[in-house]
Amino acid sequence: KTAYERTVTGVQTCALPIFLFDGNPLPSIEHLATIAANDVVLDPFPYNGNTATIEALWMGVPVVSLAGSRFIGRMGVDILNRVGLGDLVADDVEGYVDAAVALASDSGRRADLRRSLRETLRKSVLFDGAAHAKAMEDLFFRLDRDIRRSGP
Repeated sequence: KTAYERTVTGVQTCALPIFLFDGNPLPSIEHLATIAANDVVLDPFPYNGNTATIEALWMGVPVVSLAGSRFIGRMGVDILNRVGLGDLVADDVEGYVDAAVALASDSGRRADLRRSLRETLRKSVLFDGAAHAKAMEDLFFRLDRDIRRSGP
């Protein structure tokens, strides 16, 4: 079986509904409502979500991610680690399936996350605009300094 088939089979054993997005865009409200109707979101691989991962967490839906070997396959890893959900990151397909099934089976944890994820996200470094702006400013100053030091 493929990783997708093993994941679907594992999650089905938990009797949770499965929503598959067909790629057709929805208006923002409907889009977020569709996300919120889920209990668990499985981060796609080998190319992780980014905006979709943040949206799921914002709507109180935990995300399980499979760590890839390149930037585009590690975005979910970074997001989940920054909100304290590193245990939902797997290094291999079996771990991904196991994490998805464990989370789907744990209604208490999902309920706690549903209640707390938005505030956790809001307080995380991901939503610290001032810190991001300061880091960019510092980078520009260092680049300017280095260019000036190296001469024409």
